[in-house]
Amino acid sequence: PKAEAVNILSAVTPAAAATLLTGSNLTVVANSAVVYGAGTQPVKFDSVNLGGSRTLSNAGIYLNSSANTVTISNLRTAINALPNPDDKVLYNMSALEYSVTAPAGITSISLQYLFGSNENCTQSWDIAAIFVDGINYAKLTNGNTITVNPSSGLVSVNPNVPGFSTSCWTNTYTMVGLFNMALTTHKIQIVVGDTGDASVPSTFAVSLISGGTATS
Repeated sequence: PKAEAVNILSAVTPAAAATLLTGSNLTVVANSAVVYGAGTQPVKFDSVNLGGSRTLSNAGIYLNSSANTVTISNLRTAINALPNPDDKVLYNMSALEYSVTAPAGITSISLQYLFGSNENCTQSWDIAAIFVDGINYAKLTNGNTITVNPSSGLVSVNPNVPGFSTSCWTNTYTMVGLFNMALTTHKIQIVVGDTGDASVPSTFAVSLISGGTATS
């Protein structure tokens, strides 16, 4: 498949990325947005269409793991603790973190994402996660953590678009993450990382985050 449309606009600040991602029924906490990983900068897009079911119709941001050494120890610890089939060490990582508040009755978030990598489509390398109040909810349909693995459903795609020039992509996944209702503000962490080696990057594209009423 070839890219039919990937409308990449520009790199954005952490605060602008958080605002772009967040729907009208959630409020971004002022000054809460930060990126982790040396040289990390989110890039915004209007939409993504990599052919087939690899599409994101809403605006969003993507992160690339290339050469972004981890700069926060507790997030590294959380990523290393995720169930990774080959238990590889995390080397590089890009992450966007920010907090939101929600009106009464909003108990969850939902979003869509695409995971891509320049690793071989059939190898178990690299990883991605989305933490909501400290729990990763971005998983494959078989319950595994997102990784370059045959179970990820990765296929060879050549979009030939800057930022989306990775060679393997998953289908679009929809995620629901539950808020910890004991908290008054809720932390969202979007992460992509290199495991096994630090030489071949992966990419994580996430679209509009909306508040919902899910409880499970």
